[in-house]
Amino acid sequence: MLIDGIKIKGITSDFRQVKKDYVFVAITGETYDGNNFIDLAVQKGAVVIYTERDIYRKNCIIKRVENSRKALAELCNEFYDYPSEKFFVIGVTGTKGKIRTVNLIHHITNRYGIKSGVISSLNIKFNEKKYPLRSTNLATEDIYYYLNRMANEGIKVVVMEMSAHVLKHEMIHGIKFDIAIYTNIGQNYPDFNKTIDNYVKSKKKLFDNLYAGRIALINSDDKYALDMLRGNSNILVITYGLSSKSTVNASSIDIGFITSFNYCLQRGITTLSGIGIEPFEYPIVSNLLKNHDIYNALSVITTCLLLDISINDIVLAIK
Repeated sequence: MLIDGIKIKGITSDFRQVKKDYVFVAITGETYDGNNFIDLAVQKGAVVIYTERDIYRKNCIIKRVENSRKALAELCNEFYDYPSEKFFVIGVTGTKGKIRTVNLIHHITNRYGIKSGVISSLNIKFNEKKYPLRSTNLATEDIYYYLNRMANEGIKVVVMEMSAHVLKHEMIHGIKFDIAIYTNIGQNYPDFNKTIDNYVKSKKKLFDNLYAGRIALINSDDKYALDMLRGNSNILVITYGLSSKSTVNASSIDIGFITSFNYCLQRGITTLSGIGIEPFEYPIVSNLLKNHDIYNALSVITTCLLLDISINDIVLAIK
């Protein structure tokens, strides 16, 4: 990657990670202002600085941008040769059920023989290895670094937990999601959102980032479901829930030592590869699922169908 004729060897928003011929992106956060560390970054070898401020340094190139967070994502995307275009990407957001949904999709796809990876607030995992996070919050450059590694190691599906932190701070800017899943929204939102409206707006960013023709898989029983879709009429919407009006619902639910229900596809859907699936009903019996997992199961099963995994294989994976 060249910037103004200079070969760039790395990109970071953490001045401590700067090395020779790096780009340093100065980001202003809630408790940390990267602009205060520009001189240190230059001393450590940064040759290009991106900042929202109008500043000058004679010993490096300064690029003034409107949004440093978006600039960081765009730079990482280009540096790693647009990794999200090399596999299917699934994003999962909401208050509850994100990790459970992510892990179930990962489990089923790998069981079926589709190599998948996970990026979540707990860890990154692919090819039977787990990678601990450097801090409690992922950095944009970390996300792109691991997306690139997954692309290089033959991963075909990446499932990402989309926290409010990741979404609010534009860390997925530029990533091409194929499916975006919405679980629900509760009142226990992180303090940095300040209000429930801000929290909803943060979650909505995942769906705002969907390209035309991509799929939104929405829990239609949740009162904020329609908020996720406002202003985006070019995406395909599949709803799931216990309501008979949903595209996908569950009937004959029985919760005990073993969970069972009927998965009901009420209307036809088309997989990511273009294969049509007609409406059907199929009994699900699972030791992995509990009462609160019925919603998660509906979204997970539908996602795996969209990935061309048959209902028979899905049921065997979660039995």
